[in-house]
Amino acid sequence: MEKLAFRLNEPEKKEKGKEKTMEKLTQRVERLEEDTHQIKLDLAVLTARSENFATKADLAELKAELKSDQYEMRVELLREIGACDMRANTRFEKIDEQLSGFNEKFIKIDEQFKRVDERFERVDERFNRVDEQFKKVDEQFRKVDARFESLETKIGNIDSKITWTLLIPALTAIILWFVKTAILKI
Repeated sequence: MEKLAFRLNEPEKKEKGKEKTMEKLTQRVERLEEDTHQIKLDLAVLTARSENFATKADLAELKAELKSDQYEMRVELLREIGACDMRANTRFEKIDEQLSGFNEKFIKIDEQFKRVDERFERVDERFNRVDEQFKKVDEQFRKVDARFESLETKIGNIDSKITWTLLIPALTAIILWFVKTAILKI
């Protein structure tokens, strides 16, 4: 009986399978139509762009124009460089004429600098003597500092003797008196 029921359900399964296959085919056709539409749009854009593309002949013509312009520019530049060179030479000649009188002035200035250098050497010698005197004064101050340090140590020793011989016993006596009178009330 089971076999019979299985055979009866078989045509229904085949119909459902055909429907699924048709749905898949419909979906694929829809996707193909969308893709075809997009391809057409892309082709239209590329066609519009291709109108502006340069051909080999256009490039060759442009290259020839550039070479011609480059040659003309080179000739013009060389003319201008030559003219600039001539102007620069005349200016340098004028500057050389103006500077020739400065040599004598520079010689006088050099002599004055030599005199100034001699004066500075004398001033340096004086400063060296002053430095020596300051060194002597520094030595005397060091001796005075040493005396003050020894005096400070002596005063410190006296302070510690006073503290230990007078102040500590007096403080001890005061504390004991306070303890006796205030705390113990004797």
